[in-house]
Amino acid sequence: MDLKGIPMLNILVAGKSGVGKTTLVNYIFSKKLGKVSVGAPVTKGIQKHSISNFPITVYDVQGFEIGTATDDIMKKITSKIREEQMKVKEDSLIDAVLYCIAYGGNRVENPEAEFIRKLAAEFHVPLFVVFTQAYSYDRENPEKDELTIYAKALKLPVYDYFHVVCEKKYFPAFKTNIEPYGADELMNKLFEVLPAEKAKALAFAAKAKIKYKHKVAVEWIWGYAAINFLLGAVIPPGVDIAYLMGIESVMALHITAILYDGTDRDMKDLVSEVVAVCAGPLLASVGGTIAFNEAIKVLGYAGFIFTAGASEAAAALTGGLIAAGLTIAMGRVYLWILEGLLNGKLSKDKLLSKDPETMKMITNQMKTFYKESREQMKSDERFSKEKFHSQKGGNV
Repeated sequence: MDLKGIPMLNILVAGKSGVGKTTLVNYIFSKKLGKVSVGAPVTKGIQKHSISNFPITVYDVQGFEIGTATDDIMKKITSKIREEQMKVKEDSLIDAVLYCIAYGGNRVENPEAEFIRKLAAEFHVPLFVVFTQAYSYDRENPEKDELTIYAKALKLPVYDYFHVVCEKKYFPAFKTNIEPYGADELMNKLFEVLPAEKAKALAFAAKAKIKYKHKVAVEWIWGYAAINFLLGAVIPPGVDIAYLMGIESVMALHITAILYDGTDRDMKDLVSEVVAVCAGPLLASVGGTIAFNEAIKVLGYAGFIFTAGASEAAAALTGGLIAAGLTIAMGRVYLWILEGLLNGKLSKDKLLSKDPETMKMITNQMKTFYKESREQMKSDERFSKEKFHSQKGGNV
C-alpha cells in the first residue's frame, strides 16, 4: 500500500519493565510492532518499533530502576529519537505519550510521577496514563477506584487515565473469563486530541472504531475529488475518463487500507472486484448526466458555441464539477460497500455475483451520493470558480 500523503504517527510508550507496554501496542494496532519483552535495541533504555507500510512508529522507553528518572536520561532519550527520525526525514518528534502502570497497587510511585512530569515538559503532547492488566478494576463503579483517585490527586500533567486489559484471562477461583476491554476508549481519545493529519495515520490501526475510519476515509474521498475537479476541467473529453478512473482506483486502495488490515494483494483483489461491480451502477445512475456534459465539453473545445472562450470556460468548469461529483459518488458507494461487508449488512457472494437486489441498492446509493456531492460542492471553495481560475492562472 502506498502511504504517500499520510504522515508518520510517532508514539512514545513508557513504564517499568513487565507492565505490558508492547502487549498494549500490539493489541491496539493489531500489528506486531514489537516482540513482548524483546526488542531491537536502539540505545540503552529505548527501542524503536515499526514495520513496512504502516504509518505508526512506537518508541518504547524501557523500564528504569527506581530513582534513575533523571534529566540526563530524558536528554539521552530525546537525542536518540531525533537521531532515528533524521534518518527517515521525520519532522514530528513525538505526537503522543502513553505511560503504562500495572494495575493492582493503590499508588503511583514518586519516581514515576516525576518521570511523567518530565515527559510532559519535554514533548508538550497529549500524555495518557494507561493502567494495564486491569483485571480487578471495577468498571461498574469507576468513581470508587482508589488507584485512579490517588493518581488524580497528584495533579499530573495527564490528559486522561485509562484502564485496559489486552489479553483474555481465566480466573479459576471465580470460574470466569476477563475479556479484553478499554482499548477502544483509549483510541477514541487519541482520535479526538491528535491533529487531523495525524489522525489519518491512526485510522489505519485495525482496532480503531469504524466511525473514525469512516470520517478519515471520507476526507480522503473529497481530497481525490478536488484532484479530479481540476483534471476533469482541463483534460479533453474522451481522454479524461481513463485518468479519472485511474485516480479513483488509487482512492479505492486508500479506503480499503483504512478499513481492512490485509496485505497489498488482498487489497488489490478486493478493490478490483468491488470497483468492477460499482462500474455498472455508476454509469446507470448518472450516465445521462455524463453524456450531456461530455457533449457540452466537446462543443466547447470545438468552438461551436457563440463565444468560443466563454464556452470553453463553462464546459471546462462543468466537466470539473462532474468529475468531482462522480469521484465522490464512487468513493462513497465503495466505502458504503466495504462497511456493509464488515458489519454483515452486505453479502460478498451476492455482491460479486451481481445479485439484482444488491445492484439496485448500490445504484440507489450512487444516485444519492452523487446528488449530495453536487449540493455540498456548492459551499466548498475547493470546487469554486475562483479555485479553478487560480489553478489555471486566469487563462480559462
